[in-house]
Amino acid sequence: MAVFKKEIIRPTRVFPFDSRGKEYPVDIGFDRIQHWAAGLKKLFKKGYRIPIPYDHTQEAVPLGPEEEEPVGPDGEPLYRNAGFFTDIEFERDGTLHLLGEPKTEQDLKRVLKDHVSLKSAETFRDRDGEVYEDVIVHVAATNKPIFTKQSEWKPAHGLALSLGQPNEPLSTPYPTSGNDPGGPGKTNSLENILELLREHG
Repeated sequence: MAVFKKEIIRPTRVFPFDSRGKEYPVDIGFDRIQHWAAGLKKLFKKGYRIPIPYDHTQEAVPLGPEEEEPVGPDGEPLYRNAGFFTDIEFERDGTLHLLGEPKTEQDLKRVLKDHVSLKSAETFRDRDGEVYEDVIVHVAATNKPIFTKQSEWKPAHGLALSLGQPNEPLSTPYPTSGNDPGGPGKTNSLENILELLREHG
């Protein structure tokens, strides 16, 4: 499966909902994002993975290199997980990108149509006993993100994807090369995008 890059957050004002369903403003500045980036770098260096659940859930927390996804007493997963982020890019302007990959092709089709919404926790203790404060524990795939101005998903090899209107198929212009399955200058469907990604896999 191809590795993708996704903008998670940049300095901005967001409007989450309180317990009564009322919006309130929260300013997320450079210093806090830099702190999140530092925590994630430490986790990734230790081999931790940040889950991409299909919805926010308290069970979705970083998993160590030997840890499996949690299951309930019935053996079923505790939450639907689309994949994992495993690397980070932090830009000088405070933009935070994460790199990772979906678990399956069906997850890929789904997440490419969504934006993401991060979840931070006051504390997280890793398996070595190290405690992280105000740390990102998962990044949910959602079509209703709090941070609405995020850029699109991009394969790590640089092919930009274009998100259409809600009822339009995901599409992108292929590069004009001799082995272009869609033909030079044509706009291709999600299936052709997946075909190209498999070639670059």
